[in-house]
Amino acid sequence: MNILQLCNNIEESTNLCDVINYMNYFKVVNKFKIDNISLVSYDAFIISVDFLTNNYENNSSFFEELNRLKKPTIYVYNANNDMDDSGMKLLAEKYKIKFKLSDCSVLETSNWNYKPDIYDDYEEALSMNSTACKGYCNIKNTNQFYILKKNNIIIMHDLYVYYYGQNQLDVSRMPNMVKFILQIDEEESEEAVEWLNNITILDDVKIREKLNINNQKVEKLLKEKENLESKIEKNEYYKSILYSSGDKLVEVVKAILEEMLNIIVDDIDLKKQDLYFNLDKKSILVEVKGVNHPFQRDNISQVKRHVKDYAEENQIYGADVDKNCKGVLILNPYSKHDLKEKISKDFYSQEVIADAEYEKVCTLDTLTLLNYYSKWKNDSKSIDMKNIILNTNYNKPDYNEIINF
Repeated sequence: MNILQLCNNIEESTNLCDVINYMNYFKVVNKFKIDNISLVSYDAFIISVDFLTNNYENNSSFFEELNRLKKPTIYVYNANNDMDDSGMKLLAEKYKIKFKLSDCSVLETSNWNYKPDIYDDYEEALSMNSTACKGYCNIKNTNQFYILKKNNIIIMHDLYVYYYGQNQLDVSRMPNMVKFILQIDEEESEEAVEWLNNITILDDVKIREKLNINNQKVEKLLKEKENLESKIEKNEYYKSILYSSGDKLVEVVKAILEEMLNIIVDDIDLKKQDLYFNLDKKSILVEVKGVNHPFQRDNISQVKRHVKDYAEENQIYGADVDKNCKGVLILNPYSKHDLKEKISKDFYSQEVIADAEYEKVCTLDTLTLLNYYSKWKNDSKSIDMKNIILNTNYNKPDYNEIINF
């Protein structure tokens, strides 16, 4: 069973998912952005109320598609949420829920245990009741609940989990609780009417045939959509060289160069140059930087030092240095600026251009590199990246073909 968890950032998780991961029963994928998510790839969804709060207004179509799939969807709120959160208000309105701060020190459960994540030492948490949903896990002698279920939707207060120590929840009972929440066992009322499929009346046959045809069409469209979203996601990965820096920038530049040059980078993230590889028996030392300024003379000097240090370590001297080694500087200039502001600025000064030519350092800005990669993917003969690296130094910015405004 594949489960998608949606929280506000990649480091965030619900305690419910921690329990699921602890049991190693299911595969949980964490995401924090709605972009390029293929909902058909997952069997169930766990969504934090914070994520709902921050994404519903601008991405309502995503949640509408989620509802249409009718897969188990669990909305989880926690000790940081209150009744005034827009996500909580949305759930309250849609499912006719009343939230109330209640004592949760004593709970009545059946064959699984549950304790809500508490707000303070008084063991208070937001409980619920609703005339539109079924409630579970009563506070003793009340009609308040911490888990509400309506069809495939569950709304619940996050777990208060201990795996060790005196207050540990009973791990042996957790599978029953998780199965209930993920709706793995069908309800008896649903099982009881399965035999009705053996009864045919009126236009049942025509309806089922048409439904089957439509389901096939929908499945085909969803697969095509998933394929297109995957391609968009890959394109976005390459576009990240226009705003990223550090290891992320090095990683994407490495992927582009390996593909365009048909090589394998021999070393990455050295204390000296970022990338090292051989090209036509020539040692290529690549410095990759994301900076909030244009190409600078110090950048050229740094690459030249990499070349000299490498030459000395490998006992290469004199004219053989330029014959056997080449420095490359790939820079994402003005990385913190938006695109319009970025392209309004000069990437090079005349002094930097002169230094690049004199020191025989090949320079490329990431906009130009992305343009070259895009053209090369459409026609592999249109760009000779090997020749650019081996035989050119300063490369004039060239990116107009990929800018659309």
